[in-house]
Amino acid sequence: MERTALALAAAAATAAAAALCVWAAGFALFAFLSPSIGDAAAGAAVAAVAAGALLAAGVYSANKAKEKKEERTVASVVEHNEPMHFVADVVRNRPLIALGVSVVAGLIASRQPGLVREIAGALSSPDSYRRR
Repeated sequence: MERTALALAAAAATAAAAALCVWAAGFALFAFLSPSIGDAAAGAAVAAVAAGALLAAGVYSANKAKEKKEERTVASVVEHNEPMHFVADVVRNRPLIALGVSVVAGLIASRQPGLVREIAGALSSPDSYRRR
């Protein structure tokens, strides 16, 4: 369990670092374009570049999904009766959803650290999860 928690923490830290890099690149592009084309057009250009990058990532993920011979289903994951198996399979099979969830979790953690502390405490208590 400790190994899984460390892996999830490392994945969350990596996702947060990637989000920070994307934000910094967007700000740099905006700062570069703003003097020559104006603030509104620079903002639109940054949004267009971000949409293009998201489209490229979606096309790449869709092509990777087509290459798989065997598709795992949520029903087979739920048979394990363990939330960590479900989370690992979602991260493995749907990386864009995992990235979105980690970005939202990072935003919540940055704005509500007390809430994160309460959730972590509830999840780490021995009686929070019982095997059936």
